[in-house]
Amino acid sequence: MKKYFPVLKYVNAPNIITSISICLGIITFILFKQENYKIGIVLYALILLFDRIDGIIARKFNAETDFGAELDSFSDANNFCVIPALIAYYMGFNNAIAVCILLIYALSGIWRLANFNINGLIKVGDKSYFVGLCTTHSASLFFLSIIIYLSFFRGKELYFMYPLFTTAAILMNASFKYNKNGWLTKSLYVLVPAAVILSFIMNV
Repeated sequence: MKKYFPVLKYVNAPNIITSISICLGIITFILFKQENYKIGIVLYALILLFDRIDGIIARKFNAETDFGAELDSFSDANNFCVIPALIAYYMGFNNAIAVCILLIYALSGIWRLANFNINGLIKVGDKSYFVGLCTTHSASLFFLSIIIYLSFFRGKELYFMYPLFTTAAILMNASFKYNKNGWLTKSLYVLVPAAVILSFIMNV
């Protein structure tokens, strides 16, 4: 089979997880568009989890490849740049100014990923630092905001999305540095599952 489909040589556990994540991103968008928020929230939480574990598995089993790095970048562009913008649009954040902000957000995230592919993390001693807000964290903040909105303010105007997407677009390509495994990352490990539980309690 690899003779006729050379790309199959890259089939391994982390690349399969990343590929599933891309599919889940598209399914999540469809579910949000259909206002099936509860399942969509669960799937997006899985996407955030898969973004973490595919890299861990790749390093643990020495399965890191250039193909895997590119695939992961495309997955991040889809799931953390494009999908949040589409979800926001179909939830009603869709006037002319909103669309401009969403386009800037998506483009900023994609530019950040392209820049990261070139420059990577900053190493300081035994710690790794992101330069600018990483797309995973940006999407996580969007995810948390959406759950809070659906739980407590559903049906209200989406005014919070103006500062949310604008600030995220600016921070993703800003020059500030923060610890990859610092307080923000660790807090999201708690906040994301807690938000999913909240969505069930509030019957989103």
